[in-house]
Amino acid sequence: MAKAAPMIKTNHRGIYKRGSKYVVTYRDRQGKQRKESTKRLKDARALKSKRELEVGGGRGIDGQRVLFHEFASEWMESFSGKTVQIRRRTITDYRAQMKRYPLEYFPKNQRIADITPGDIDDLVVWMMKKTDKRKAVTSQTARRVLVPLRLCLDQARRKGIIIANPAVGASVPKEQSREGGEKAKAMTRSELKALLAEIPDEHLLFFRTLAATGARWSEAVAWKKRDLDESGSSLRVERSLQRGVEEGPKTPESRRTIPISESLCRELKEATRDMGNDSYIFSNGDNLPLDYFAMKSKVLDPAAKEADSAWVGFHAFRHTAASILFENGSNIKEVQQFLGHSTPEFTLNTYVHLIGEGARPALDLDRELS
Repeated sequence: MAKAAPMIKTNHRGIYKRGSKYVVTYRDRQGKQRKESTKRLKDARALKSKRELEVGGGRGIDGQRVLFHEFASEWMESFSGKTVQIRRRTITDYRAQMKRYPLEYFPKNQRIADITPGDIDDLVVWMMKKTDKRKAVTSQTARRVLVPLRLCLDQARRKGIIIANPAVGASVPKEQSREGGEKAKAMTRSELKALLAEIPDEHLLFFRTLAATGARWSEAVAWKKRDLDESGSSLRVERSLQRGVEEGPKTPESRRTIPISESLCRELKEATRDMGNDSYIFSNGDNLPLDYFAMKSKVLDPAAKEADSAWVGFHAFRHTAASILFENGSNIKEVQQFLGHSTPEFTLNTYVHLIGEGARPALDLDRELS
C-alpha cells in the first residue's frame, strides 16, 4: 500500500499542501477534527472560512444587519492600536488607505458578514489593475492596505459580528517587473541640472536642498530654522512631518546631522533671516508646511515633464544624492549615515547597482608590498 504524501504547512492557518491538493482541517461542533481537500488554495481558504462559520453558528448576532461601510467608518474613528501604542501618522495612513481602497471597492450596501476570502482576493486584483481613472498599486502598497482592513475585520470578529476574519491569510501576487526587480533610479548630473532649471524660483531652494541632503520628503518639510547650524554648515533631522502630523524621525538612525555646503548654508541663512526659531524653513506661508500633492502636481511634475524626466518623483532626489556620494568615493557606511538608513545592509541592497560597475585596475602586489 502506497504511503500517503505528507501534509506540508502553508502560510494559512489550518490549511496544508498534500501532493497536488490542499487539505483543510477544522473541528466540528463536537470538537472532533475534520479534514477536507480542494484542488486550489483559493478554494481551500473559502472552505476553511465556510466551515468555521458553520461551526460557530454562522453570522454573529448582528451579522445580518451591519454594513461594512458603517462599521469601518466607526472603526477608523476609534482605532488606536490593540496592544501597543501606534504612531499618529500610522493611524492617519490607515484611515487614508481604507477610504481610498476597501471603502471605494465595496458597495455601500455590502454586509460585513457576507465578505468572503474570495472578495478580499478580488479587492487585491482590483487595486493592482490600472484603469482610466486610477493607477495600479504595487504589491507592497496592496500589502499595506490589507493591514488596516485585517485589523478592522478582526474587530468585527471580536465583537461577534462575524465568526472568522476573511482577510486573514490573504495573499498578494508579485507584479511583473524588470529582470532583477525594480531598482532605485537616480538622475544623472545633467538630468538634475536640467530639472532644477525648470523649477520656479520660489521653490528652487527647497529642491536644491532636497538634492544636496538626500532627505526624505517628510524630513525636509519638517525642518525648522533652529535645525540649521550656521557655524557647522549642517541641518539636523529631529522630526518628520506627514499629512500635517509632526512626529519623531522614521527610525532611530534617521535622527542625524547632514553636512551641507557653505554656499547652501548661506542661502538657507538668508531665507530664514526674519523667521522665528520654530518656523518651518519651507512653507506655504503663515508657517504652514508644504503640501505633498500640491507640490508634486503643480511644481515637480510640470518641471520634470519640461526637463524630459517625467519619471522623477521626490524620492529620486534621495537616490541621486546617494549616487553622487558613491561616485565621489563614499563607502556604504558613510552613505547609510548620510541618508539615515537603519542598517548598512539596507543601503547596500538598495544601491548596489549604483556602486562602480566599471572595470577595476589590476592589483599590483609587488608594488603594494615594496
